[in-house]
Amino acid sequence: MNKIKFALVSLALVLGFTACNKNDYEYEPGKEAATDNLALYFDDEENLTLALADNEVEITLNRVNTEGELTVPLIVNTAPDFVTVPETATFAAGEDKTTIKLTIGEGMEAFTKYLIKISIPEEYTQPYDVDSGSPVYSFTITKEDFATVAKGVFTSTVAWKSSWENDLEFSNFLNLYRFPDLIASGTHIYFHFDMDAEGNQEFYFTDASGNHITKFSTGYIHPSYGEMTATVNEGYDMGYDEFVDEETGQPVNEFYWVWKITVSAGSFGENYQTYDVTEWLRRPWKEKNAQ
Repeated sequence: MNKIKFALVSLALVLGFTACNKNDYEYEPGKEAATDNLALYFDDEENLTLALADNEVEITLNRVNTEGELTVPLIVNTAPDFVTVPETATFAAGEDKTTIKLTIGEGMEAFTKYLIKISIPEEYTQPYDVDSGSPVYSFTITKEDFATVAKGVFTSTVAWKSSWENDLEFSNFLNLYRFPDLIASGTHIYFHFDMDAEGNQEFYFTDASGNHITKFSTGYIHPSYGEMTATVNEGYDMGYDEFVDEETGQPVNEFYWVWKITVSAGSFGENYQTYDVTEWLRRPWKEKNAQ
């Protein structure tokens, strides 16, 4: 008990010596918000994907009042060394928008995300107005060369049991194909495919870097069972085929493979999935064989 009393007394003494008097600090009001004449804001943030040859990025700064010309300093909060941001942005008289052009120099690696964050000084903003827009623009830039090489229709025979149109893209840089946003927005399905002049094929699914994989997320979250995963059964025949449909007499250009779709609670089944090309814009493997 004596130890407890001693501890309480000691704590009281410490608090007594360290307690702050409200008169010890002077009140500092926040900076005044800009007048409507100077209230500036950026457009909604959007991450950008650039072509390998691109060397410029544009973002937009807005103002409420368009009277007269106005030059505003820009603050670079975060940017890689190879990105050059102008020191100021200028509105022409009568204009409510101005374009800020960022220059991209050497040193940006392909298929790598880089963060850029730009802001405007507080005196040009309306920080106390929730509808005033953002004084900060934060986004990522990525360079890649994926381009559409075919139009087609994907058919799911398990889980979703439906068909829908989807592009097929190819990267010369990575030598990879992908189905962009195939099942869920933001999740791309990648695969390697090659065929020599004699018709010998290579076909397998990969991650975004080209590594051979047999299991990956579809990106779809089931409302009751959570994440839906695809497992490739490579024990079955899979690849690409061109033939004439016996019933319709129409040519068929088809990729085919077997997926098992699972969630934590179990499986939705296993069966062949197909992607039927309705229009080839490029056949990359034929271009390679022709070289």
